[in-house]
Amino acid sequence: MFATLPEAKPAPTAANPVRTGALTLPEHFRAARRWPVLAGHLAKGVMLSRSLGRLSDELRIAKWQADLVRCCGVEVVVNGQPSEDPCLWVSNHISWLDAPVLGGLASNVFVAKQEVSEWPVIGDLVKNGGTIFIKRGANQANRVRDQIVHQLESGRSVVVFPEATTTVGDRVSYLFPRLMSAALMADVPVQPITVRYSAGSRGEQLAPYVDDMRFLPHLQGLLREKKLVCTVEFLPPIDEPLSRDQLANKARQAIAHNLCLSAGEVQ
Repeated sequence: MFATLPEAKPAPTAANPVRTGALTLPEHFRAARRWPVLAGHLAKGVMLSRSLGRLSDELRIAKWQADLVRCCGVEVVVNGQPSEDPCLWVSNHISWLDAPVLGGLASNVFVAKQEVSEWPVIGDLVKNGGTIFIKRGANQANRVRDQIVHQLESGRSVVVFPEATTTVGDRVSYLFPRLMSAALMADVPVQPITVRYSAGSRGEQLAPYVDDMRFLPHLQGLLREKKLVCTVEFLPPIDEPLSRDQLANKARQAIAHNLCLSAGEVQ
């Protein structure tokens, strides 16, 4: 069934270990060196958000996101081939980093939670980049689906995280199928994507942003690390006459397989 998919690789560990031991001098120096660079990049984002309105805005925002990821010490490795035609990109979800990682690869439209629109700097940029916002519990799925259809029919690809939550990378949660129906209505393929992050130098998983984690301590942990590698893999597009539930399940199975998760582990 998965003979056409790339060879599966080991999945991240199921736990998010607590970091133990005192910080080393190199870790302190790395964070001290990166904070001013990151602050300068955020300042560039403010200036960029105030100068939007050009034809090149999408590429400028994509470049800013790619540079943001680099400022955080994350190296992005891309495997597979993203579709050249409009499609619905469906990805697993591990961290707030996922969006700038994928946003830095191409000028696509994202579906994000409403709270992102209120984030400093990033909120203004993603709003101007065409991000579609959804407010949880507000019965907005049909409205958001119609907006996705509009973007797909206009020739732009759209990125969704249909798990609607983040995980530490040990499983692929249920993919909500309603947004999948946008691909059927626009008659475009669904392209599954996997995102995975390497472990930190002490073996801990630094990238996952789950549960009640606080943003600044999470960011500080990233800035202390010498380098994290984020591997993005584009899987073969799904272009079959399926129902939205079948489409969601097939995408979920493809993502799980590529993350080396058995069907029994896909919950």
